[in-house]
Amino acid sequence: MTVFFGTVPAVAAAAPADAVTVDAGTGDTLVGLRLLGAGDTLALPGRQSQTGVSIAVPDGLTPRAIGGTVSVPAASHGVIDVRQDGRLLSRTALPAAVPAALLLPLPGLRVDRQRRSADVVISTRLQSDGICTDDPDDGVRLTDPQVRYSGTETRPAAVGAFLPPVLDALMITVPDDVNAAEAQAAVGLATAVAARYGSAPVDIRVRTAPRTALRPDRPGPLARQILISTALPAGLHLRTDDGVDYLAIGGTDTELAAQAGFLTSDLSPLAATPGVIAGQLRDAPQLARDVQTLADLGVPDQRVTAAGWPQLTLGIDQTRLARPARDIRVQLHGTYTPPSAAGGRIVATVGDRVIGSWATDSGGTFDEWAQLPDDLLNRYTALTVTAEYGGTRADCGQADLATLTLDASGQVDAAPADPPVPAGLQSMPQMLMPRVQLGWTRGDAADVRRAVSIMTHLQQMSAVRLGVDVGPLADAARSPHPSVLIAADGENLPRELTLPVAADGNRLTVLGGPGEAGRTLTLSPGTRYGALQVTRTGDRSVLVASSADDAADLDQLLDWLAADPDRWSGLTGDAVVKAPGQEPVSVTAEPPAPADDQPSRTGLYAGLAVAVLVVAGGAGLVLRLRRR
Repeated sequence: MTVFFGTVPAVAAAAPADAVTVDAGTGDTLVGLRLLGAGDTLALPGRQSQTGVSIAVPDGLTPRAIGGTVSVPAASHGVIDVRQDGRLLSRTALPAAVPAALLLPLPGLRVDRQRRSADVVISTRLQSDGICTDDPDDGVRLTDPQVRYSGTETRPAAVGAFLPPVLDALMITVPDDVNAAEAQAAVGLATAVAARYGSAPVDIRVRTAPRTALRPDRPGPLARQILISTALPAGLHLRTDDGVDYLAIGGTDTELAAQAGFLTSDLSPLAATPGVIAGQLRDAPQLARDVQTLADLGVPDQRVTAAGWPQLTLGIDQTRLARPARDIRVQLHGTYTPPSAAGGRIVATVGDRVIGSWATDSGGTFDEWAQLPDDLLNRYTALTVTAEYGGTRADCGQADLATLTLDASGQVDAAPADPPVPAGLQSMPQMLMPRVQLGWTRGDAADVRRAVSIMTHLQQMSAVRLGVDVGPLADAARSPHPSVLIAADGENLPRELTLPVAADGNRLTVLGGPGEAGRTLTLSPGTRYGALQVTRTGDRSVLVASSADDAADLDQLLDWLAADPDRWSGLTGDAVVKAPGQEPVSVTAEPPAPADDQPSRTGLYAGLAVAVLVVAGGAGLVLRLRRR
């Protein structure tokens, strides 16, 4: 067995682009593009490039400009345009001294009021000032982009308009003695709201209040409050308390789930009144298809113009396939500027590995299939296509402009992967699709908070909505479906469940490979930790959230993960373990390697000891290793 330990990659604190703020000077509302479903950087590679941006427009607000910090290649100048439907909204000269603040005005922007959004295209044109040495792949980058809105958000007057087109935070309040129906409704609603806003890092949390005194918290801009209780009148009703607007969702134990589910259903826009009582809803899971196009996977038509070798990158997202996949083949269909000399090629790469290469010709088109090796697959795999024009790459100003395009109609073929590829934490959430059984040991308010944190972050990594059923841990453990188990204090987990890392008093066991005994270490004193672990039981995957006897340690891990929207997606290995006051540690157990490739026992045991020192928080330890 080879066991790999490593610290979880450090991720910087959330960028300002993730937040909603108010400009104290102008009163404008500033919304990061990440909340609008875009990234935290707008990259426009090459000498000429363009990208589309969809701007959500809440009622009462008007987009005035897009701002951020701009950088351009050395010894370059140019302009950046904003257009809508072919109309030029603004043209802005790129600053010579970078990085620098940049504001792109949006005068005359037309808003689709039905969709509550506006689409624009941002394009750049660069020229080099004589001879320079920048990378021909380089271009304009706008980091921490934000949309600046003027006006004041209109207070929602109807249930169907309660959720705005862009949401910063949602607080769900449940009774402190929450019952099973209220818990199911809260977890289901939180997951459905996360699905509505896609990858946007909406901050969704749960708070409690006495059942007889449920009141909302005071929200910030573009935030919402929802109260859930079986003691509230049946249905969904808009209310105001001390100037705070909120939505009250009530009903009997058998009615509550349908009322909560209505808010994100297709019927919700029809609720043009302050109150509505929903009937039973159909909640069918989204099933996978065998063949999809790049467009179905969220990859648009792409075009880039660069001096030298133009390059495009597209993402293959397994969550959009709605299942774990292997044997992924991608049809690459597009055009390129015909080379002026022989020796050019269209090259497809994943990371540093070339997975396809095809000679160019005077026709300027390509239509080829690229196979993604299973050992390179991740939840999200970046596939890069480059037009290489022979010889060495020229410095800027010394090469002709070349254009590369890629058609979004290219097909994507994939076979189901069971067990998943890759395994472990990178197999989540696609391995939980289309529906997951969530089980907890107590089902109290603390467990509801944990479940909402786990399910909303799993959902935000997925392009397909996750169905979730909530119940006791024993039911989920016996379920034939993929499961999420929450045993915050580490108790009551099924004995037949084999975890990558397990603690029994002061004994710590790390899972061995197939047919191997685990490695056991006895710690003095015993260790404390919270963990998220992925294991297989039968033909299904199970995500286990637990601790070594103290629920507070699991809560610390979940809080650490929630503090930055990129931490969940960056998890690798079979488990992530966090001891109090320590950085998290990732653990990966793999089958035995060939004898020549295996590390020495001394090196392996030293790795175990170092990892346990981290987990134990520096406590003294007695190392006892069981041989195979």
